[in-house]
Amino acid sequence: MTPTSLALAATLFWTATPAQAAPEWDWRFMGGASIDAAPHGVLDLGVRRDDVSLQLLTDTLDLRWAPESDRGRAWVAARAEYGAVGLLHSPWHAGAPAPELGFGGAYVGGEGGALRYLPRGFYAGAAGFAYHTSFSERPATAVDVPEATPWLGADLIGGWWSPHTHVWARAGMQHDALGEVVQPHAHLVATSAGTARFGHLAELRAGWAQGQSVLTRTRVGGMNPYVVPVAGAGWAEWWAQTYAIARLGPRLALESGQSTFTHAVVVDAGTVDDAWSDATTVWGVGLLNRWDGEAWFVQTDLGWAGGVERADGVSAWSGWLLFGRGWN
Repeated sequence: MTPTSLALAATLFWTATPAQAAPEWDWRFMGGASIDAAPHGVLDLGVRRDDVSLQLLTDTLDLRWAPESDRGRAWVAARAEYGAVGLLHSPWHAGAPAPELGFGGAYVGGEGGALRYLPRGFYAGAAGFAYHTSFSERPATAVDVPEATPWLGADLIGGWWSPHTHVWARAGMQHDALGEVVQPHAHLVATSAGTARFGHLAELRAGWAQGQSVLTRTRVGGMNPYVVPVAGAGWAEWWAQTYAIARLGPRLALESGQSTFTHAVVVDAGTVDDAWSDATTVWGVGLLNRWDGEAWFVQTDLGWAGGVERADGVSAWSGWLLFGRGWN
């Protein structure tokens, strides 16, 4: 989807809006770490004004135009990443980190899309991206480093949203030179959180794909928002074509002044395949804790992967620490 077509889509979705006051600058910040046998950190900084934002997402630079109205939203972004594309440098195998199977990655390119808001909380749209991706050897690399490749993708998107429930799906294709020419896929995400002080947390993430490479597969495992989570597992422990992971548990929400505290005990369980193994059943138990203030937040999660194969000497515990400030 080109910037020109996105601009046309935006004009079809939007009508003229009333004149507004001059936009102000806004900013966000996040810093945190995933703690497991192969730990990783994140440091995200962002500034925006009106519909334009510039963000440094650890090792990714994102320049984005994203207008929104009551009828929908659209976006066009230029992106460049150097170093840790898809955590290609940090694979796992047989329950242990396997850096000898990994290598570095970088890309430059763009993405775009548009969503139309429909009645009763439904929405629909499309998105796509096009990157030029290259790879590099790292000190531990013991496999052949792939040649540079285009990385292309396009999806149709549909979903339903309410203040406490969100269900959405996307289906489309990807392409790179490391896998099949056409790599079809379909993914579903459903989340629900109770509205009372004592409630529930329920989530389902499932996906199917064919012909994918180590670049295009879905990253599963860990306790951070960049993956399909499995409590106690390593960050991106599995690189999957097909997976189905459910999360369920009780949730407690407390309010004090302008602060909100949420705590949940969850069980993550399901099935996942991997780039180096057949499908397997996995499960873990997690303790999720978050404090939200007027602007800042702190998140401290701990997990135990009781149903995950572990090599000798590799812990089944993992944690996720995050603090920051979101957009106003």
